[in-house]
Amino acid sequence: MDLHPLQASGTGHTGAPFPAGPDMPEGQLTALVLVYPVEQHSASGAASLSDALRQTATYNRLSSIAESVSFDVGASGVEDAGAEALAAALRDINCKLHTLNISYNNVGDAGAEALAAALRDANCKLHTLVIGGNRISVAGAEALAAALRDANCKLHTLHIARNDVGDAGAEALAAALRDANCKLHTLHIANNFVGAAGAEALAASLRDANCKLHTLKICENAVGAAGAEALAAALRDANCKLHTLNISYNNVGDAGAEALAAALRDANCKLHTLVIGGNRISVAGAEALAAALRDAHCKLHTLDIAYNAVGDAGAEALAAALRDAHCKLHTLDITRNRISVAGAEALAAALRDANCKLHTLHIARNDVGDAGAEALAAALRDANCKLHTLHIAYNAVGDAGAEALAAALRDAHCELHTLHIGGNDVGVAGAEALAAALRDANCKLHTLDIRNSDVGDAGEEALAAALRDANRSLRILSGDNPFV
Repeated sequence: MDLHPLQASGTGHTGAPFPAGPDMPEGQLTALVLVYPVEQHSASGAASLSDALRQTATYNRLSSIAESVSFDVGASGVEDAGAEALAAALRDINCKLHTLNISYNNVGDAGAEALAAALRDANCKLHTLVIGGNRISVAGAEALAAALRDANCKLHTLHIARNDVGDAGAEALAAALRDANCKLHTLHIANNFVGAAGAEALAASLRDANCKLHTLKICENAVGAAGAEALAAALRDANCKLHTLNISYNNVGDAGAEALAAALRDANCKLHTLVIGGNRISVAGAEALAAALRDAHCKLHTLDIAYNAVGDAGAEALAAALRDAHCKLHTLDITRNRISVAGAEALAAALRDANCKLHTLHIARNDVGDAGAEALAAALRDANCKLHTLHIAYNAVGDAGAEALAAALRDAHCELHTLHIGGNDVGVAGAEALAAALRDANCKLHTLDIRNSDVGDAGEEALAAALRDANRSLRILSGDNPFV
């Protein structure tokens, strides 16, 4: 296959981007991603690429420059015919593709069934399939589920979000998870019209000894409190291996949050990441989750409770948990939760506690104002504070708050490397204070997002001047253009 028609990008052993091309040194990449270019979008184009994927010479060339090869044909208009052509390639003994992204391609059940048949072929080496944003319904989901139960299927990651599989499709996939042959450990089934019945079926599978699933993304469905309670019961089962659950935007309410909180306190629960945003959770749900965080059995290190209504009382409960020696949380997203200065001050006090392990705080789209920003800035100057990422955008913070944060950045104790303060009332004075901080030897900031602020020409000039200082690692986002 001629690599020139494709957009190629790679990642080296250091994790840094590596340009792909005909003169690329051999053995330099750990991964190479081939991206289907816009000018070749069509089912016929996918067919020609399918032919290339079956050529031994293709992989002889690619294997000389990369340890693994992925193919991205997302949003390329390949449709069912293109999916069928790619499926035929996957069944060829010469095809070594292990990752295929065919999302947003108007693929229906026929395309899904063809890919499912390929997964059952002994020659198919695919372990990751991204097929979201298509037209797959129950029939397609059932075909993929049947493939997962086949001993030849090597798939461990399936992204089928934004389709129309419904409860019946979720139930078929759940049944596959209970099969000893199924190797799936990651399932993304977001935005698929899955209700409580589908969630309950998946929960039952999580309790099965054969189920290997450790990551479940079931957000933007309609599982409700009943679905959340079923999943919570599964988390308490010794057989359940789930460590990451995204159940956001499912209307689970306080009842669902309380059930999940109770699960977190169980010794069998292995969950370390819980995303429960946009679920109409109030202070009661926040207090239940906070109590769980203080339990010695709780393993949670990431909690996303954004876009709820926990208020200052909920923020204060979570802040108290952060000060507990048992709390392992290092990332908290409490974006848009009706938090004012009182909640910000409680969180700031927690950051100054030696027991607090938080390094990432998202508190954007609240109403903490200058007083809240000043409290957080004071915490950043404390030797106990471990925060390195702060999102405080859209919070009615003015120049006084920006100046307080700038002063904190100049303190030797401040570990902050990422600050998002855009969408506030920061003007020229605040921008100039931040620019002065960036030039200080103690400042560790490498990312500053101040977009959608009224810093004016003078503020932007001050920030641009800061970039000409010795600190060349900084990236400033201001207005519509980044200064790099």
